Amino acid sequence: MNRRLYLFALALTLAGCGAEKPAVQSTEPFHIAEVQAVGPLPSGTSEWQLEDLRRETASLATLVPETGNPRLLQLRILGFHKKSPGMSFIVGDSNWIDVSGVVMSLDGGQSLGSFTAHVSTDAYVNGIIGATVAATESNTDAARELNDKAASAILEKIYGTRAWNAWANRRR
Repeated sequence: MNRRLYLFALALTLAGCGAEKPAVQSTEPFHIAEVQAVGPLPSGTSEWQLEDLRRETASLATLVPETGNPRLLQLRILGFHKKSPGMSFIVGDSNWIDVSGVVMSLDGGQSLGSFTAHVSTDAYVNGIIGATVAATESNTDAARELNDKAASAILEKIYGTRAWNAWANRRR
C-alpha cells in the first residue's frame, strides 16, 4: 500500500514537471486585447507570414476570458526554416520558426514580460519519405502550419500550460 502511494505521489510530481509556468508574471489578471506584428523580418520570411501569425494569434487570444486589464502583444519572427529535401534524406531536418513576444500596456509603455517560442514540425519524418514530403510541400503551406502551432505556443508561454490548455480545449 505504501509503495503504491509513493509511486502515485512520484507520478503526480513528474506530471507537473511538463507544465510550463507563465512567462509573463503579473500580480493582476490580464488578457490580450491587441496583437501587433513588428519587423524587421529575417531573410526567407515574407510580410504575409508575419501578418498571418498576427491574425492567428489574435484569433486564438479570443479564447481567453476578458478579465482584468487589456494588454498589447508585440510579435517578431526571429527565424524561419523550411525543411530541405536533401538534408531530410541525409541527416534529418524539420520546418521551424522562432518568435519573440512582449506583453505590454495598450499604450506600448510598461512591459509585463517577454519570451521566445520555438516551434518545429515534421522532424520525425525523414529519409526518403521526409525528402518527398519536403519536396512537395510549398513554403506557404509550411509557414501556415508553423504559424498555427506558433500562435498556440505563444499563448501557452504567456498564460502557462495549464491555463492555456483549459481555454484551448473549450473550442474542441
